[in-house]
Amino acid sequence: MASQHFNGPVGQVVGGNNYNQGHSRWDRFSAAELKGIKSKYARERTRTVIGEYINKYALGLLITLIGMGFWGTYMIKTSGLTGPIPDQNLAVLAAFVVAIAIFGLGLAKVRSTASTTIAELDDDLKGINQAIRLKKTQR
Repeated sequence: MASQHFNGPVGQVVGGNNYNQGHSRWDRFSAAELKGIKSKYARERTRTVIGEYINKYALGLLITLIGMGFWGTYMIKTSGLTGPIPDQNLAVLAAFVVAIAIFGLGLAKVRSTASTTIAELDDDLKGINQAIRLKKTQR
């Protein structure tokens, strides 16, 4: 084992790992303020989770898929499943596919942003809960 060289006198040494990396950004608030902040963050997290699933892209995708289902059912009833497909029907099908792609990409972007926001809010809520517990033990 190599010897250690110190630049100055060494005081008491912690046994094991010391992860004390400074004060939390939540330490400056009182317990009552932290509870208010916690409720605001929890409401924002709930709003974000709901917005991840109920938004204009999800609604547009749902309406497009329902419309495509009705159109497909109508085409099967009127044209049957055999024979050539007219160019007009292919154009309508292509429009549905493009709309599905646009709404799907928009939904993926919304969900990506929402998952990042939820992760950040979860980290902040964890820090707030730790600060509240610390303030309770310091009483």
